[in-house]
Amino acid sequence: MKKFLLMAVMVLTAATASAQYEKGAITLQPKLGGNAAQLTGTKDIYTSYMEGGTVKLDKGLRSGSLIGVEAEYMLTEKLGLTAELNYSEQGMRWDDADDGRNYIRNVETRLNYINMPFTAKYYVWKGLAVKAGLQFGYLVYAKNKMENYLEYMEGPVKVKRSMDVDNDIKSDCKKFDVAIPIGVSYEFCKHWVIDARYNIGLTKVNKQGDSMKNGVFTLAVGYKFRLVK
Repeated sequence: MKKFLLMAVMVLTAATASAQYEKGAITLQPKLGGNAAQLTGTKDIYTSYMEGGTVKLDKGLRSGSLIGVEAEYMLTEKLGLTAELNYSEQGMRWDDADDGRNYIRNVETRLNYINMPFTAKYYVWKGLAVKAGLQFGYLVYAKNKMENYLEYMEGPVKVKRSMDVDNDIKSDCKKFDVAIPIGVSYEFCKHWVIDARYNIGLTKVNKQGDSMKNGVFTLAVGYKFRLVK
């Protein structure tokens, strides 16, 4: 029994152990994750069904993906500096609506960026770090999209008439974005890293109108390996 408990402790320790990087170490971390994004400062919107009548759409979160890579340099055994290059799907989504005959679906403002976060990471415990810094983004894709359709019966046949929206709004948006990333990361099994952060937008997304700013929660998983000892 004692041997079994000792083996269990050893396996658990190995599974949760993280690498210890000394001063001067350089690591690289490819990562993949997801976003829950919203444009702060926006209001609920009103739109019309195909048969007429106005409906209010409540604000929601747009889910998107994130893919990128992070490089880290250890100033000390506790403090690291990171630079990243990420492709990030952001923007805003509004809730669906219908009256049983008219349907409005997938109302989104899609804003995709190439982001370059620079952060300082402080390791409060082995593998566990808090981070904060500054992020610079470049807008590469911007569209408003909506599915607006009507379903009705013509005899035994269901008919669908649609009037979808797919508008490019890149010219209405600012090319550059600045945000403050604040988060926490945890390294386990020596190489795997879970990273959670919230990006607080500092600059307006749109050129005119309401002061909309990016607000993005990101959860990502990365694989961290040493480049330089």
